[in-house]
Amino acid sequence: MPISPPLPVTLDAYQKSDQSSFLAWCADETAFRFLRKSLPGAPPPGELFEHLRQLSLESTQGNRVWAIRSSERELTGHLECKRTEKTAEEEGEVVVFVAPAFRRRHVATQAIRLLADRSIALPEFNRLLGVCRPDHQASPAILEAAGFSVSESESAPDGLWYRRDI
Repeated sequence: MPISPPLPVTLDAYQKSDQSSFLAWCADETAFRFLRKSLPGAPPPGELFEHLRQLSLESTQGNRVWAIRSSERELTGHLECKRTEKTAEEEGEVVVFVAPAFRRRHVATQAIRLLADRSIALPEFNRLLGVCRPDHQASPAILEAAGFSVSESESAPDGLWYRRDI
């Protein structure tokens, strides 16, 4: 499948009007399983959306959430930067989801670059961590394009670890 021209993106808080798009993403079981990792014991999709929407409005240090939007303000994906059991002190793990209709348009790379290039203020973090499955070919390419380097000593057959100083 060919890659389309890059789609310019911005990061913003979720709006109530985003709920129908979010619920459409969650209709795909794989997407829902991925998105619900943000809330252990995740509730149904509607409650998960409201939880993430509230987090995006609060901008809590150590657990930040954004809606990824196209230049036309269309919801294209989801981005988080948070402390997890995998992160070191002053390090945030990046979690990104791109809606199927917007994949192969550099949406994830551009969104992560907004964090990594400090276009979005993250005073609590000085380094970003990205962890991906080795069988998911797009994820390593996205992280490398956003300036991350693989951490060979921490990577394992079930997960590749990438880091980038910010």
